[in-house]
Amino acid sequence: RDRIVAVDGIPTSGLTKEECYDLIVGSPNTPVTLSIRRGSNFKVHTMNRMDFTELLDPSVRRAYGVNL
Repeated sequence: RDRIVAVDGIPTSGLTKEECYDLIVGSPNTPVTLSIRRGSNFKVHTMNRMDFTELLDPSVRRAYGVNL
């Protein structure tokens, strides 16, 4: 099981799922760095934030909490 242990260097320990989500979501196409622990392995992965306007499927938009 993967665990996000930091977002952009900010530890997620003690944060709620919603607080972690708020750290991850940001301006579209800007970088976000996730520090991920899987068992005893640790990885840092940087990716670009998605543009929610590109989500066309209503069920996917609802899953991400995007207003229709």
